[in-house]
Amino acid sequence: MNARRLVWESLRFHWRVNLAVALGVMAGTAVLTGALLVGDSVRGSLRDLTYNRLGAIDEALVAPTFFRAELANELAAQSQFQQHFEAALPAIFARAGLTYEAPAAGGHPAAAMYSGAVNVIAADEGFWKLDPQLAANPPGLNEVVLNQQLADELSPKDLHGRIIPEQRIKPGDEILLKVQQANQVNADSVFGRKTGTVETRRLTVTHIIPTEGLGRFGLYPNQQLPSNAFTSLGTLQSLLNQRGRVNAILVTGKEGSHVPPSPAGEGVLNAILHPTLDDYGIKLERTRRGYYNLTTNRMIFDDVLESAALSAYRPLGGQPALTYLANWISAGPKPQTQEGNRPAKESDAPAAAADEGEEDDKPPFVANIPYSTVTGLEFATQPPLGPWKAVDGRTLESLADDEIVLNQWAFDDLRKQMQAAGRDLKVGDEIYLTYFEPEHNPDDAAEGTTAFKLVGVVPLDESSPARDADFTPDVPGVTDQASIDDWDPPFLFYPSRVRQEDDDYWEEYRATPKAFVSLATAQKLWGTARFGRVTSLRIPPTEGLDEAQLAARLRLDPAQLGFRFQPVKQQGLQAATGTTPFSVLFISFSFFIIVSAVTLVALLFRLGMENRANQIGVLLAQGFTAARVRKLLAAEGLMLAIAGGLLGTATGAAYAWLMLYGLRTWWVEAISTPFLTLHVTPLSLMLGFISGVAVSFLAIWWTLRRMRHLSVRRLLAGQAREEQMVRPSQVRWSRIIGWACLAAAVGLVAVAVTSGGEGQAGAFLGSGAAALIGGLALLWGQLRLGATRDLVRPGGFPLARLAARNGARQPGRSTLTIGLVAAATFLIAALSVFRIDPGRQQPRLDSGNGGFALVAEAATPIARNLNEPAVLEEEGGLQADETASLADVRFWPLRVLPGEDASCRNLYQTTRPRILGVSQQFIDRGGFDWAGSLAQQPADKENPWRLLNEDAGRDAQGRPYVPVIMDMNTAMYSLHLYSPGATMEIVDDRGRVIPIKLVGMLRNSILQGDILMDEDQFLRLFPHVAGYRFFLIESPTDKVGQVETMLETALANYGFDVQTSGQRLAGYLAVQNTYLSTFQSLGALGLLLGTFGLATVQLRNVFERRAELALLRATGFRRSRLARLVMTENTLLLAGGLLLGTIAAAVAVLPHILSGGASVPWLQTVAMLAAIFVVGFAAGLIAVRATLKAPLIQALRGD
Repeated sequence: MNARRLVWESLRFHWRVNLAVALGVMAGTAVLTGALLVGDSVRGSLRDLTYNRLGAIDEALVAPTFFRAELANELAAQSQFQQHFEAALPAIFARAGLTYEAPAAGGHPAAAMYSGAVNVIAADEGFWKLDPQLAANPPGLNEVVLNQQLADELSPKDLHGRIIPEQRIKPGDEILLKVQQANQVNADSVFGRKTGTVETRRLTVTHIIPTEGLGRFGLYPNQQLPSNAFTSLGTLQSLLNQRGRVNAILVTGKEGSHVPPSPAGEGVLNAILHPTLDDYGIKLERTRRGYYNLTTNRMIFDDVLESAALSAYRPLGGQPALTYLANWISAGPKPQTQEGNRPAKESDAPAAAADEGEEDDKPPFVANIPYSTVTGLEFATQPPLGPWKAVDGRTLESLADDEIVLNQWAFDDLRKQMQAAGRDLKVGDEIYLTYFEPEHNPDDAAEGTTAFKLVGVVPLDESSPARDADFTPDVPGVTDQASIDDWDPPFLFYPSRVRQEDDDYWEEYRATPKAFVSLATAQKLWGTARFGRVTSLRIPPTEGLDEAQLAARLRLDPAQLGFRFQPVKQQGLQAATGTTPFSVLFISFSFFIIVSAVTLVALLFRLGMENRANQIGVLLAQGFTAARVRKLLAAEGLMLAIAGGLLGTATGAAYAWLMLYGLRTWWVEAISTPFLTLHVTPLSLMLGFISGVAVSFLAIWWTLRRMRHLSVRRLLAGQAREEQMVRPSQVRWSRIIGWACLAAAVGLVAVAVTSGGEGQAGAFLGSGAAALIGGLALLWGQLRLGATRDLVRPGGFPLARLAARNGARQPGRSTLTIGLVAAATFLIAALSVFRIDPGRQQPRLDSGNGGFALVAEAATPIARNLNEPAVLEEEGGLQADETASLADVRFWPLRVLPGEDASCRNLYQTTRPRILGVSQQFIDRGGFDWAGSLAQQPADKENPWRLLNEDAGRDAQGRPYVPVIMDMNTAMYSLHLYSPGATMEIVDDRGRVIPIKLVGMLRNSILQGDILMDEDQFLRLFPHVAGYRFFLIESPTDKVGQVETMLETALANYGFDVQTSGQRLAGYLAVQNTYLSTFQSLGALGLLLGTFGLATVQLRNVFERRAELALLRATGFRRSRLARLVMTENTLLLAGGLLLGTIAAAVAVLPHILSGGASVPWLQTVAMLAAIFVVGFAAGLIAVRATLKAPLIQALRGD
């Protein structure tokens, strides 16, 4: 008989045990393959989701300002565009709040439902055609289409959170849209509008579409369901007063909706994008005086425009100017207050128009002119910008830093007032300017006063360059009004200050400046790095250059001004690789299933070999070499591994489907929304097959190697194990190791008591593991000596004593069995130490909530100080008694640069995370639980937030690092920054790459998903960000519900959405806790599989002792008594493993539970362990059945 036939016949003859081995291989291979397929499915589902939410849209431009909708058509008309892309679609993106007034119905009272984080997308017909559900239901003027997610949010719900059918929002209902005006002037500046910035309009719901396709549209990669509202371009353009203008362009590709963008089109759009000055909000026009004036709708040039304008027009004689508002131009006695900054007496009033009847104190000067423009410039000598002639005939060429020039009207007015007081005004006297400080806190309109020497008076006749209202940029609500009485200014304004003379001047001269200072002085007093230093640039006419040619000289980089196309589809596909490697994750989760399967394979194969010991002995006696026999047996094992691997590969797809089903249902909190579908790839099937076969065959080969020293005589006698000798040194070392591990466990407990957070939990877990290893080492030593007297006392149950002694006959096997069960039990139970219940956490300074009871986000920025009661009264209509009830509530506002969600709830790989700017007061306050920092000084260790103010060093290119702080989960899992000191790069407003350094990590905080930096650094990098959109709120715990309701109602116009810190943390920690539950559930499944290994061990024990058991029967033992003996042995091993694992887990978990840091699911844990015991007990019945079936005579002979 040749070797191949011998192997085949052997496989067929021993089919039962071989089938069991193949099934064991199948289980291990299925788990490995399934885990790989889960990873493929997550990545594939994220890719599908990217295609689904973007459709045919490949790239998108979202600008910081509104531009001509025609720019999209101009872009699409270019040949390079047509070569690579299909269409350019103008759109408006806005964040808004929606309110739905649900009428009383079905016995339920009327309810006002509100959503404050709505994505409003306004587009034209081209966008609607991208999706069948929108193409069939395009919104018309003053109509809106909601996606199902938003409709569900706006529908009233009962106490159980279920939507009330009778009050569900439906087509035909009306909603109230609240969206912020398109204010180009930064709301943080003096001239930025802070109140009345929200526009509202009632819209009719025409359709509710599924949250699929473009109903799930979003530019940032995120698998969570968005709240989208779709309306027509005309609706939003009219609401925002932006006729014919948009703030976004969406570009569709030629490849279609479910195809990656063509690499050939990369970078093309940014190269062929040519916005006009009008698109940037820049205006170049010829004035009535004959020169060209360059201005911006932002009122003041940013650094990019200033640099480009000076470079383009300085060679042509261009003259920059800075015009500012003086609250007072004064003359007379010098004020008693110190020169420089002087707080206005009305500084506590809001930065808005004051009531006419409100008391107003004039500054302490004899003569005063209110609300006048002052221009800083360098006097030109050539027309039409000059020359500047004083009324006394002198030519004014330059001004010193402390010199000022008045126009004739201002001089005469001040002189008249001085003369009325018995004094006079002349050239050489002091003039005082009182003005708002250019940078100030919300609702704190600080004033400054500076003294100047009057050096000249200029006329206001038509020939004078001083008579020029074009010095003053457009200020909506001011420069467009016919009378001062009609002003609606964005700054603090007292109409009572205005005299008839002032209104007369306005009617005749408009915004013509009344005073002039040097440009250097104006920029020093009123210019800032953030807002700018130039309000206009005047260009004298040049022969041969018309307005269009002059405009062409202004070279602006669109990217630096925020006009950058982002390859959103390509970014989404790259991000679909995922933050978490789910293949590795589920291999880890399935660790015990794999270990149990491989162990089962080894045990079953060994059992099969022991059953065939005499056959192996016969082969050796007939002349087969030991090596040849091992090769034959290895060939059998390899064939079994391949067969099991093939079955396992097919079964792996089913296992992956089951895991995905679990993620869509039982463990859905780990992925936020059930979007996963099965993706099967050949590579994962091949890797799973190879890995499963390789691991299983190694286990089989290891089993064969252990049998290589068996003698032919023992094999012919049916004995397939070596004789074991007790070595005192082995026992001694086991005791040393055991007691050392127990000592280490005690030491780790001591360390844990003085630690905190994950460090404490890790120390407790380590102490439990050390106790487990120590207990197993001591148990092995006792069993090795056969010393079971201490394990089961005399006088108890004789069968139990006998069962314990039988366990000592195979100390390694018994210890391994107990250890396997104990280790699995320990990890399943002890991992509960890392389960956190945020509901138990009260607001505490050193915790994950930082002492904040509430967290709020606004859909539109708030540029006012919410800690001022008057602000809440004015903005939210609260009564004085209501604001008084908020006296012990404090708001801590944070700046927000929108970006991707980098928290653990977003499965996409984040590349552009959201950034928050924290104030100096917030830094000084300190707080939160810290996982680590770079702090070296005691003060920094006490408050690591201080590191945001310190020098973080420079990178290899010499660029300074910006110090940042993140939550540990955000840093490690989303951004892959594994410790303080790690670095990455971000992009600022200008498109510049900025290196940042992680200087501190928070632990399990409410600030997950964001990068936090100092507010000054934030505003340096992102100067266009205005107001605050993120708020941490301190509140007494007994008023949290009241405060939450009051604030959401009062600030509904801003889309103010409030939640408790516990709710926010629960959303983050649900992911961590769900992963732990997944590990525990799959670990329990692996332990259940391991109980079949326990049954195999018992079968092996019964087979080895079959002659002994037959002898006991021959001497009078009944079958039932022998069955109880075998069952007792099985139960002792099973119970011993469960008990030892539970004790070790208690060491790890109990102290942490008592400290309140852990939340253990007792019912789930006890149920899992009980189920394991029951299944293990049932598996032991297999060995009992084998004992009862064994024929007496053959067993006595050892057959």
